[in-house]
Amino acid sequence: MQDASYDWVVSSAVLEQVGHEDRQLEFIKESGRVGRNVFLTTPDRRHWLEFHTKLPFLHWLPKGCHRALLALLGKPFWAREQNLNLLTKTRLRRLAADALGDRFDITVRGICTLGMSSNVVLIARRRHVLSRR
Repeated sequence: MQDASYDWVVSSAVLEQVGHEDRQLEFIKESGRVGRNVFLTTPDRRHWLEFHTKLPFLHWLPKGCHRALLALLGKPFWAREQNLNLLTKTRLRRLAADALGDRFDITVRGICTLGMSSNVVLIARRRHVLSRR
């Protein structure tokens, strides 16, 4: 697929399920490579309810403790990093900056649900480059 083949690359609640942070970075890079614009949402790790497991507060623990408790509670699928690796707004902003660099204008915002930011939204718009004639 050629660079900037699509006007928009849209992804909703996928990034947290692609695995380790290196894979999340690659996901954002590839979205920026094939798209002129990127719209991406992912659950906010700071919300009190984790929507995949339907468990409150547990995901605020350090990731190792969180994963161990999920396994003990009978949720081994969600205990594996390749299936659930939640992000905060700050972490998504850093990943997007690393993945997209100065080729894009990047905006990261939270969407409020049940009193707190429940989802984080990345909007990245490719900066126009003057073509050589």
